Amino acid sequence: MNGQWSNGIVRVIGIVLLLAVTVSAGGSQIAIGQGDFVASLDPVQGLIQHHAANAGPDDWQTVTTRQQVSEGDAVRTDARGLATLTFFEGVQVEIRPGSQIVVNRLSVTDDTVTFQIGLTMLVGEAIHHVERIVGPESSYEVTTPGASLVVRGTEFFTRVSTVGVTDVSVIEGAVAVIGLNPARVVTGEFVAEAGQTVTISAVGDVVEPGKTSMTLPDRPDEAELALRSCGDGICQPEEEERCIADCAELPNCGDGECNPQEDEDPVTCPADCLPPDVSGEPVNFHWFWAERRCDIDPLPPVRGAVLMQWGVGCFDSAAHANAHPHPADYQLTVDGQAWDMGGLRQTGVYTSDPYCPWSWGFELGPLLLPPGQHTLTLTETITDTWTTLGAGNRGRNAGDVVTLQCEVEVVRGR
Repeated sequence: MNGQWSNGIVRVIGIVLLLAVTVSAGGSQIAIGQGDFVASLDPVQGLIQHHAANAGPDDWQTVTTRQQVSEGDAVRTDARGLATLTFFEGVQVEIRPGSQIVVNRLSVTDDTVTFQIGLTMLVGEAIHHVERIVGPESSYEVTTPGASLVVRGTEFFTRVSTVGVTDVSVIEGAVAVIGLNPARVVTGEFVAEAGQTVTISAVGDVVEPGKTSMTLPDRPDEAELALRSCGDGICQPEEEERCIADCAELPNCGDGECNPQEDEDPVTCPADCLPPDVSGEPVNFHWFWAERRCDIDPLPPVRGAVLMQWGVGCFDSAAHANAHPHPADYQLTVDGQAWDMGGLRQTGVYTSDPYCPWSWGFELGPLLLPPGQHTLTLTETITDTWTTLGAGNRGRNAGDVVTLQCEVEVVRGR
């Protein structure tokens, strides 16, 4: 793992694109009943699959004709897949190959045109067309890894990589791009105009857009629509040329790298082509300097982010504790490569047991590590001299170096 890789996947947070939308036809507003508000999924080519909100985690159904999509449902496409998700006239998403999207909010207020549409884009590419914009009470919201965006325009392109980096290209209108760290603190803000592109790293860094837009991807090579039986895990004779998901051998699936050239995509190899699930609380990785050990809670393997936590010192007063800890004293390496310490946070002076009345805490992460076994090495280099309480009143001198090494196993998927 090199520095560029670590910087791109240290943390994952959400991108939110917000805009107000209304529904109209022929100049008159349309009121949609709460129970009737569903979207329409139209498969165009390749393998398109739908997952109902109440279905089992692996119960994906292949779509060959128009399919209703309700709140909580998900849609995914293979490397040749192309589909259109329409909420109503003028509000539509073109879901491109190798993508997975969840409709996490789909509601409307009776007798009004106020509604909320919320999408989570896990990976892939999409072009969003939202033509009808009014009032602040309605919203169209898209969540992807990286930052918070407020859309002031009507058409934009999003691309989300498997390590959480998001590109946003504004086709019409403008988008306010707000970088956020995991604590939801703003790290930067930029307004992208039509014809500009913004890249948001997984750590919330906003890259200033260039003068021209990103090159929008060409329409995928034309392909037949997958058979209804495609995706059931059984390669039938009629599927041999038309169903990679069932009939192709993917020898490198599970190696932690998504390889589209080897027919890997969110359908054929979700283990490699979906980012780990970091929507919940990260796994806590506690470092104990005195015992020279690490504890992971819950026990590994880790299927998401890792939040590293450690304490410093046993001081005789809060004043002494405040005088000594220095974030610059710490350096982490992962598998021998230096890790970006930009996410290091001081958690403040805290009291603990009677033998250690005043201590200082640090947190780093959440860290999103690639799958596999990793060696994490945390080094503390003391800036100034101080004396601890308890267990022999051990002294710490300026220049002292203490290193703690621990192992963690990470698995991919969600």
